[in-house]
Amino acid sequence: MSLWCAFATERQNYVYDTSSNRILAVEPSVIGVLHGEQAHQAPGERCETDQAAREAVAAARSEGLLRQLPYQIRSFPRDEMHGQIAGLLAHGPDQLVLNVTEACNLRCAYCTYSGAYPHHRSHSKRQMPTAVAHAAVTWYLNHPRRQQFTIGFYGGEPLLRLPLLRALVAQARASVGERVHFSVTTNGTLIDEDAARFLIEADFGLTISLDGPEAIHDRYRRTGDGRGTFGTVWRAVNLLRRLDERYFRERVQFNVVLAPPVDLDALDAFFAAHPDIFRGSNVMTAPLNPQPSTVAGRLTGETDPSLAQAQRTQLWQHFEDDLAAGARERRALPWAQLSRDFVPLHQREMSSLPETIPTHGQCLPGARKCFVDTDGTFFMCERVAPAWPIGSVEEGFAVDRILAVVDAYDRFFAAHCGSCWAVRLCAKCVNSVRISDALDPTRRQAFCDNQRRYWRGLLTRYCGAREQRDDAFAWAQEVEIR
Repeated sequence: MSLWCAFATERQNYVYDTSSNRILAVEPSVIGVLHGEQAHQAPGERCETDQAAREAVAAARSEGLLRQLPYQIRSFPRDEMHGQIAGLLAHGPDQLVLNVTEACNLRCAYCTYSGAYPHHRSHSKRQMPTAVAHAAVTWYLNHPRRQQFTIGFYGGEPLLRLPLLRALVAQARASVGERVHFSVTTNGTLIDEDAARFLIEADFGLTISLDGPEAIHDRYRRTGDGRGTFGTVWRAVNLLRRLDERYFRERVQFNVVLAPPVDLDALDAFFAAHPDIFRGSNVMTAPLNPQPSTVAGRLTGETDPSLAQAQRTQLWQHFEDDLAAGARERRALPWAQLSRDFVPLHQREMSSLPETIPTHGQCLPGARKCFVDTDGTFFMCERVAPAWPIGSVEEGFAVDRILAVVDAYDRFFAAHCGSCWAVRLCAKCVNSVRISDALDPTRRQAFCDNQRRYWRGLLTRYCGAREQRDDAFAWAQEVEIR
């Protein structure tokens, strides 16, 4: 494997150089030299290529580019961990997420908690006791070095515990005033006028699950007795917009689960038909949970590969048309599907890598987010629970458990990333490669192969767009990476 990636647009040949994080415009003969080096590894073998191209490669290497020796990869070097852990204990997590209930008023066919995922819990009547919830908030707000706090609510369906949410918002506001912000992800079916006014007044960041037009949404997002929920959710959406246009525009977003059979054309048409509701900045898309499951047997069919490719190509065309035009009003679905990874690509730091480098993706457990389960146990996030607890409301963070997680992560990736050209681009958290509480080599290999394919395609499209308009990604410079 090499520490560079060659690719080409219709106009130009390029090499992405891992050592510098730069994209280099090159002649085809240079790529021939690099590929020749890969193909001819035996001592004394030479590739018959253009002398000028060999000299160009040698000159680049004299500047520290096109490195041939692998790096040593450490995500969490032990000599740096003391300071990181001390910072975590002093500042607490960026966000506290409370699993206020495992109950839900819907029975979505693909849900992680539907019983189809053997390594996850199923829906239950378990709820977070009021005392545990208040204790968790007290623990979080008792980090005096933190200037801003964010509290999120999770379920099940968190709005089933609306009285508790009201009490916790009041507690937090009384403690730190406007320095605390709130967020919740909801299926939207319980948002009546009373709930809507509470969410607006507390300025919640609100994520509503909405899978598209009625026929698509109601295919899987149903009540326990089989009734579709699109009409109820759509009324809630319009209620929020009617009550406070500013709040709706700035604080409401939508999560779309792409469950097979996926029809991107129908989704694109639906979002484009409602520009007053959907914008390129307030729609997110998500695939099904990739953990092992039997969920496929609950779905109504598979996505036609050829149709999916044609529809995705059309989405790319819409996206690239917007980039070329410098469009301010962006089509919601193409931007939801395609814009996210261009942000870190455009913002990447073009600097030389040291011999020991951090990999990307895996957070220090507890730093970005601390997920509190119904019994008060801490996890690094809701996607990982119930694997690898890292503390509790009673004890706070358990440093030894946090170190055990990062040490396992380091060992798991140490021999696989140092010679990979995509190491500075790919984002790999433990959830990408785990099965239950074990890190799985088969998932790792599939993940790495997919990342290299994806990033090569993204680099190609990035350069192609900038050939048409150099400032095509100016918008990405202003996006905060989390």
